[in-house]
Amino acid sequence: MDLPKTDFVVPVPLHPAKLYQRQFNQAALLAGEIAKNTGMALELHGLIKTRNTPPQVGLRRSERVKNELNAFGVTANHIFNNMRILIVDDVCTTGTTIRACSRVLMEAGAESVYAVTLARSTPDVWQFKKI
Repeated sequence: MDLPKTDFVVPVPLHPAKLYQRQFNQAALLAGEIAKNTGMALELHGLIKTRNTPPQVGLRRSERVKNELNAFGVTANHIFNNMRILIVDDVCTTGTTIRACSRVLMEAGAESVYAVTLARSTPDVWQFKKI
């Protein structure tokens, strides 16, 4: 797979409480492998999850957007100033999380933001609300 040349590979972060519960961030593991295999720099601490949101599984698109609203931030804007960023996530369903992260990174001065995911779910999987 050809990836764009970027300054940083950045995983979608977990909220600290969720990271404590899980003990690992699957997006960070994927990002680490991408960085190692491409020679791009891995940035694990610049993008943060500021709110401990409920899981996106089973939510409709509008609920996902509301769930991720103001859920991400950066630790220091200057880190991303004029940088090209590759966001890494494990699964993309509606793209809401990637868009929320991209928005924060662009507001922090990123020149461009690209995204890569391990898997993409299809509408038939996410269009139905949990019973």
